[in-house]
Amino acid sequence: MTQHPRTLAEAAALEVEAARRNGLYGATWDTKARSQNNAAQEDRRKAKRHAACRLYLGALADGDLTIAGLARAIGRTPSAASQQSKIIEAEGLLRRYSLGDRSWAAITPAGRAWLAEHDSAGGEA
Repeated sequence: MTQHPRTLAEAAALEVEAARRNGLYGATWDTKARSQNNAAQEDRRKAKRHAACRLYLGALADGDLTIAGLARAIGRTPSAASQQSKIIEAEGLLRRYSLGDRSWAAITPAGRAWLAEHDSAGGEA
């Protein structure tokens, strides 16, 4: 015989109980599972950010490039290269400047140190 809840709280309690019985509670509502998922997502974002920084800073290690030249060097569109270079500039690893009608990018001393640290560590840090 099924129980019929009399209040909203009883209905919620019955729903949680049923979810636990069916093994769904940990996957959908458990805060520990959610925080582990968030940590995994953050690890993936960090790895992606580090890979982008290594790619951009590695291309700039030999000298300054225009944003269009940087885009060609790394195989991206100028728009994408410009957007990502702004993000890396905000971290202080590269400097963007205008010369004439072109935008240029240059690696900063902090960017060289970051690149040396992360290349020697095999990309991990």
